[in-house]
Amino acid sequence: MSEERIHIGDEVRLEGVNRHGKNRVRENGDWWEVIMVDGGNSSVLNTKVCVTPVSGTGNWRWIDLPEDRDMRIVEHVS
Repeated sequence: MSEERIHIGDEVRLEGVNRHGKNRVRENGDWWEVIMVDGGNSSVLNTKVCVTPVSGTGNWRWIDLPEDRDMRIVEHVS
């Protein structure tokens, strides 16, 4: 995914990169909503977003941008 700006309320489609990530997508679905953005205004910290599945399972996870070890953002809808 490119370094486009992601905001609270945006939806992203995730794809698992490794076994752990693939299991999270299988359990929660591939569409997730961004509920928090951290580090976006820092030149030192990496940006990360907290997402929760649109399916409403109540789970959440942090995704490191631009590259996460478990998940990849393959689509972004503002």
